[in-house]
Amino acid sequence: IGVGIPITKKKLNQKYLVSLYNQDGNLIWDGKLEIQMPADGSSNMLESAVEKGVQKLFKNYPPKKK
Repeated sequence: IGVGIPITKKKLNQKYLVSLYNQDGNLIWDGKLEIQMPADGSSNMLESAVEKGVQKLFKNYPPKKK
């Protein structure tokens, strides 16, 4: 027999899209970032999560030549 207590917390989901264009207006790189954290998280927590996410996102830039 098992007993479970559901614990739910509201979460904050944020999505970012980073698009880089060349001087002619052509898209050269596109990156997406999704961040999920507790809705009651501090602004420092959000800032840290965004910073880490952006660093991870830009690991793939510049794109490898085919």
